[in-house]
Amino acid sequence: MFDKSFLMLSHEIAQSARPMTDRTCLISVIIPCYNSAEFIRPCLESLAQQTLPLDAFEIICIDDCSTDDTVAVLAEWERRLSNLRVIRHTENRKQGAARNTGLDAARGEFIIFVDSDDFLRPDALETLLAASEDGSDVVVGQLLRVRYDQYYSPKPAFRRMPEGKDVSALTSVLGWFPVCLLIRSEIIKRHSIRFREGVYFEDIDFCIRLFLGCDTCRIINDKLYYYVQRDGSTVSSMNEKKLADSASAMAGIFELIRNRPDLVKVFVKTATSWLRLQASRVRDGGETLEDRRRLGEFLVAEVQKAGVQRHIGEAAAKELTRIAAGSPQQSAIPPADTGIRTSSSPWGGLFESEFADKVIFFCEVDYHIRSAAPIVRQLEKMGLQSIIVDASRSTSFSTNRPLPDHELPLYADLDIRQFNVAVEKPFSTEGAAFVFMNDLTYTKELILENFGFGVPTIGFYEGINDDWNLDRKAPRRPYRSVDYLLLPGIYQQGFYADRETRVVGLPNVRSRLAQPYVAPTKRRAIINVNFTYGVLEDRRDAYVESAVAACNELGLDYVITQHPADKGDLSRYNVGKDSVYSLLEEGTILISRFSTTILEALAMGRPAIYHNPIDERVPKFKVPLGAYPVTDSKDSLKHALERELAFLDDGGDIRKRAALFLHFHCNTGDSTDPDLLAARAIAEIVKSPEERYAFKRPASLPMIPVSQAPEADVASGPAFDLPALAAQLLLDPDTGRARLQDEADAVTRALAALPEDSPVRQHFQRVREFAEAG
Repeated sequence: MFDKSFLMLSHEIAQSARPMTDRTCLISVIIPCYNSAEFIRPCLESLAQQTLPLDAFEIICIDDCSTDDTVAVLAEWERRLSNLRVIRHTENRKQGAARNTGLDAARGEFIIFVDSDDFLRPDALETLLAASEDGSDVVVGQLLRVRYDQYYSPKPAFRRMPEGKDVSALTSVLGWFPVCLLIRSEIIKRHSIRFREGVYFEDIDFCIRLFLGCDTCRIINDKLYYYVQRDGSTVSSMNEKKLADSASAMAGIFELIRNRPDLVKVFVKTATSWLRLQASRVRDGGETLEDRRRLGEFLVAEVQKAGVQRHIGEAAAKELTRIAAGSPQQSAIPPADTGIRTSSSPWGGLFESEFADKVIFFCEVDYHIRSAAPIVRQLEKMGLQSIIVDASRSTSFSTNRPLPDHELPLYADLDIRQFNVAVEKPFSTEGAAFVFMNDLTYTKELILENFGFGVPTIGFYEGINDDWNLDRKAPRRPYRSVDYLLLPGIYQQGFYADRETRVVGLPNVRSRLAQPYVAPTKRRAIINVNFTYGVLEDRRDAYVESAVAACNELGLDYVITQHPADKGDLSRYNVGKDSVYSLLEEGTILISRFSTTILEALAMGRPAIYHNPIDERVPKFKVPLGAYPVTDSKDSLKHALERELAFLDDGGDIRKRAALFLHFHCNTGDSTDPDLLAARAIAEIVKSPEERYAFKRPASLPMIPVSQAPEADVASGPAFDLPALAAQLLLDPDTGRARLQDEADAVTRALAALPEDSPVRQHFQRVREFAEAG
């Protein structure tokens, strides 16, 4: 009952805090489809995996009267994706018409075109959208030409703007292809920009009109679009229709810029080079010499008829026939076992064999390893081997927090490997699963490139996060790039409703909750200062000054605990040198802004005050469920301090008061420890009987099983869940006491199976004593 109510509350909090611009359809993704059944799946998979929430964009697939199973494939995906619409042409009208149909149906503030045989990087839409926040009419992303069925060296297509958008558009350095452009819909409507219909090379006219018509254009260097090369391309083969359309395409541009002699002069050279390219395609297209000469003469005639010859000159036009009739030039293809093969590891395969069939944990700081270690041990019991990648000493990080030397013996039984990721990246496309504590640092490259290799990626939601990036200014939101997400509590589910999630709890909170309550030894406030990584750093002084002033006016001793990455100058205040946990153990009450420390303090039995005089927008601690007060000024903080101290003086129990809140955020009412829940979830994912899509593998292995490791015993663990009964005793004492009496024998057996120093045993016994005393 509680969990259902909490889930509704989670969705309410998430939606009320969500940016207004996020609540409407921001982007319309337009995909023209013709006989695409064989190769459209990577495209749609990449859209399903986008880090942008699915309800923030729509997918419009236009079937141009396909004769294969394209309609059936699209219908299947339409059932799977709520944001996908399929529009069918009753006759084949070619790609330009299909794109125009998509434009007519689009509802988004922005437009992006994707071809059905290509795919996007999973964060493409979010990255392009973030770049548009400067008001640009068009954001230009980069492409990477790839293929996965044979030898092929990936080739980037670097779009650039060296001489302004108009000249760069006419010289084609901005690209004459409409894909990977985020376009404001208003620009298309204002200038009535459409694709030419029933012709080839309709992209050229559209792109040049777009760039000439927009006011601002921004280029980003991220390679967001994968242009898949394949045999039988309609671009490389030439016929009379294509040659005629190539001449008319050039004529249309000359007509468009006829009143701009400066641009006409620029375009003459580009048009000449482009027509020469078409002639060379005739030359290398496999035709006989007679057919090549005939097609070359046809191209010259079309250039004359379209009026292009008067711009490029008679000599340049006649040169086209000579090129077309020349000797074919075929590029040498190296043997398949040499060079780069993009159907295997993009990183050279250094760890392919070492990581194969293992669960790989990527850790960056000491507490990541502490959280991963018990999960690894549980997986070992289930028959799954793991490796912990320890990047905590890497020189590329602004601060380093490795495990202290005295802790290392505690993990001697684990396979922990240290890497300096500034020098060597522990990347692989083999593994049973990859588990990430953070998906926004160096690991981003591995997660994004892993798409299409079939290894499941799992995010372990560590601590707390600004899920909507309300205060944190960044192009990507946390934990949205992974396939699966292990969450601390029900609270986060509302923010990740469009993702595959499992609630497993927060190990450090559960462990502190299991420890005996220790009364404070000093009547002192601990002020937590954690303004890091550029987030609200300009508001640090206002926060600290109000907190210190409230303590001083009450005559309450205080000490500041400063986060290691907080670079603020607090020298005029009393700043403690001990860890925040040591200060909390001896101190009385915590004052903090957005921080995991609030959760940990409550679990330790210390009162906490969420102090927000700085207009912090992230909603994490704004609904306290009676666990702590919320303040926004010096005076409100003073009153809260007085009430909380009086509550303690009267014998108030912070843990009991915070039980609902801690369960909502940290799953503390669940019957099973977080490490076991996480291990079960990982094992379930790894052992899923479903085959994972792996189109980047060689063509002979388009689909692969997740793993061939031995079956995991995902049901391992204690037969009776003492933590669940402990939570029930706290949340619903009457029912819990009745169950305690009814299941006394099972409780006795479960306690007997645990060692005396077991945290679970100790926590349960304390809760039972408390409940029975009440």
